[in-house]
Amino acid sequence: MKIFQFRLQKLLQVKTYNKMQKQKELSQAERMRRMEEAHLAMLQQHLHNEIEALKAQKRDHVNVARLTRSVHYQQRLLTNMATQERVITDACRKEEIKRGRLIEATKEEKTFEKLKERQQYRYLVELDHLMQKENDEIGKNVFMRREQH
Repeated sequence: MKIFQFRLQKLLQVKTYNKMQKQKELSQAERMRRMEEAHLAMLQQHLHNEIEALKAQKRDHVNVARLTRSVHYQQRLLTNMATQERVITDACRKEEIKRGRLIEATKEEKTFEKLKERQQYRYLVELDHLMQKENDEIGKNVFMRREQH
């Protein structure tokens, strides 16, 4: 009997490749989200540092020019932080879309893998049945020869 050959093997390979591509896309989206979150954390740290620097200056003496620059800087940081939060939200949304696509690709691949497993199981059952038939035939022939002698 011929060896087992899955007729849809090429399609299974395509589905596996597609899943791998979706995994790469998801990891890129996750990396992008983490970078944007790190950028937001950096902006928050700059704001915290600026506020702490102002507190230290208030103890000594208040310089109006420095205070004005600080307020403008803080406002710019807050605006940048709000923008960055929107960017992070967008990155999270893109990441979820890519995660959904990966899940879908994984389901497709699993479907073909299950089909392959079922076909392989049927092949093995059929092979076992044929082997049993051969053994029965051999046993029958041996018995017939003993009867003739």
